[in-house]
Amino acid sequence: MDNPSQKLLVNRFINWELLQRRLNKYPNITKAFPIEVLRQFEKEPPFYTHYLAWRLGTWSDESWFAFLDKLLEICSQIPGWNLERVPLGCEFEIFWSFLWELQVAATISQIEGITHLSWQKSGPDIKVEVNENILYIECTVPRKSLGIEEFIEELLKKISPKLFIHHIPCCQFTLPHKQKELDAFLNELFTPLLNKEYLEAKFVEAHKKSPIELPIPDGAINLFITIEDDQSLSTNYLLPWTSAGDPVEYLKDAITKVLSAKAGENSLGEYHPNLLAINFLLGSDFQLSRSIRAIPHITLSKPIDSILLASCGIDQLPIWGNLYIIWNP
Repeated sequence: MDNPSQKLLVNRFINWELLQRRLNKYPNITKAFPIEVLRQFEKEPPFYTHYLAWRLGTWSDESWFAFLDKLLEICSQIPGWNLERVPLGCEFEIFWSFLWELQVAATISQIEGITHLSWQKSGPDIKVEVNENILYIECTVPRKSLGIEEFIEELLKKISPKLFIHHIPCCQFTLPHKQKELDAFLNELFTPLLNKEYLEAKFVEAHKKSPIELPIPDGAINLFITIEDDQSLSTNYLLPWTSAGDPVEYLKDAITKVLSAKAGENSLGEYHPNLLAINFLLGSDFQLSRSIRAIPHITLSKPIDSILLASCGIDQLPIWGNLYIIWNP
């Protein structure tokens, strides 16, 4: 596929003049993400855009870029920082993990009594020293299919404000992950949406009864694309995505999988005491669990000494009162 549908849409919607104006305005973003790097991934499947190029060239919230620029300014002054810490790639979810590292480091840098704070060259991301006491912090964002869902949602919003994406919270949610399969999946998903006549016909259908579901290519589990018309003549009450699985069991399973995955990464077993800071910002599942105060009981085992659970948005620093910490006794 020389020009898959998602590539055509990305090229249609990215405003490179807006992107360049923002680079001119925010020096710390420019230093971390020079224009030649942002241009580097225009031909890379399956997203055909650098993860920050899309945001710089399409998002309207100027205050968020000011926040990111300030985060980079703070974190680049922490000893051990270098531009090799800035991840390359076009996968949408990469950015959430990188941003979470910045948010955690910036938050810790503001704590009184910290003797020394530094970025690690290897092992966990951050080293915190208070007098002779040391804590190593590893940051992670469970992503699974949520980053792909975010990319789909971004394109849908640009095509029409009537297009929405859903999945049933706290249930299995899977999208293709291998590059070739995902490239084909996204192309098949968006190809009909390039057809103006097709979309207009679907808008007419949704005006009669809303919402309506659009076809989903093979390879997805628990994914719904809908057209929703708030002026429709009648309402479709068959909305499976408004239900939910068991939030306690789902969150327990999600945390357990994160612990299992991280146990063998970044030599955590060689750095003690350590804390695994987990941000569930990418999905509604953790927020749903928090709303019913249903944080499950988790028993930690080596090499992870403690975990921090958060649901921190991309435009703020973590709030201590909204964090949950679990540690080995």
